Amino acid sequence: FTTPGALPAGETGSLKVYPNPVSGSLFVLYDGLLSSEAQLWITDAAGRTVQQTNAGSIQDGIPVQNLAPGLYLLHLQT
Repeated sequence: FTTPGALPAGETGSLKVYPNPVSGSLFVLYDGLLSSEAQLWITDAAGRTVQQTNAGSIQDGIPVQNLAPGLYLLHLQT
């Protein structure tokens, strides 16, 4: 997948999101500098935020089993 935007100069990292499709928990691995204040949020196809969490609290995955089947976007703000 591709990510819009860019990392600050001198910062490197990779983002892995799995599984796809997801039915229980979504796992996000970010190999790079990630602030404890970083935010993750999921929006539906209409752009509405359906879930939001602090990146520091996702070690066990992001539970998404309550979301209706459909297309969602994952956003990460560091």
